[in-house]
Amino acid sequence: MGIFTNLSLVMLNLIFIGIDLTVFFLVCRILFLRWNIGWLEKLNDIGKGMVDTLVSFTGRLWNKATQKNLSIKGELFVSLMTLLITRTVFSIIAGLLLNLSR
Repeated sequence: MGIFTNLSLVMLNLIFIGIDLTVFFLVCRILFLRWNIGWLEKLNDIGKGMVDTLVSFTGRLWNKATQKNLSIKGELFVSLMTLLITRTVFSIIAGLLLNLSR
């Protein structure tokens, strides 16, 4: 494997970790909005800054694109779907890089 391929795969792995953590905290926030569970409140507080930043960014983009405001649950859902689609695309890119290096 070349150095470019190795560095690219390392960067993709770090991106996957970031996306997975964000998805975890998004799911915790969604569940916390549905059921008020004590231990979910602690996880919600831990990921609050990351989730709030992502959700507000998603809401602003959605508002610019459609001229409509989303509810908080809608913003959470759109953010979650965006992250999952992004992770899928990066997985395909990682697979192509692995096939390219062989």
